[in-house]
Amino acid sequence: MNHSYFKDLVIYIIPGILLNVIVLAILFDKNAIQVITNIELIKSNAFIFSFLIFSALSGFIQSQFQITIINKLIYKKQDMRLIVNLQFPTVIKENLARRIKEEFKLEGVAEDIIMKDKEYFYQCLTIVLMTEYKRMGQIIDRAISVSQFGSAIIFPTILCVYYIFSKIEMNVYIKWCIFLVIAVLIVRICYFTVRRFRETWIEEVYKVFLFRPIPPSAALFPAPGQSTSETEDAGPDSDML
Repeated sequence: MNHSYFKDLVIYIIPGILLNVIVLAILFDKNAIQVITNIELIKSNAFIFSFLIFSALSGFIQSQFQITIINKLIYKKQDMRLIVNLQFPTVIKENLARRIKEEFKLEGVAEDIIMKDKEYFYQCLTIVLMTEYKRMGQIIDRAISVSQFGSAIIFPTILCVYYIFSKIEMNVYIKWCIFLVIAVLIVRICYFTVRRFRETWIEEVYKVFLFRPIPPSAALFPAPGQSTSETEDAGPDSDML
């Protein structure tokens, strides 16, 4: 999409900049504002370029690590990619399984099995990504973007809170007890936010797939377990989605 670069900026570079500024402030024992507004550093184009590159790299690494961990936790508790776990009426689930069965030519596969196989979600997602539905595409893209950003911002936010508390003078036990409580709240808030938008993303993918017009050639992709070498790499990486 046209705004993919802006999405990457928000998800990777902003958390990376936040992370690096706080780390520099902690390492050099300076105010974070002083680190950002250091005149000598701002005048150095080489420093700015290096800082942005390093921020993008560190932001990407820590974001992908957190996204992967959060995804595993979410799907381990309840795999929302399974049709049987969707918050849909039973009739919608049955129609969705029937549509998948018809479109992928799965005459010998029971609908109950389709409902309990997560691989069909990625087959549906691949088809939806090839379909031009602007309004629904924006909803799907917004849901996954917010979900990824919520996963990526957890550690930088906790580090910011740690930095703030390190500058506050009060009883050390009380201070770090409060910090731990806030850190746990941040993790829980981000987790439930990510889970909510991830569920929205999955539901919208299935909705678009179900209600889209039937294409002239129904079997666009082979069913899971029947994939060929040409289609094995077509779908998105399940660990990152």
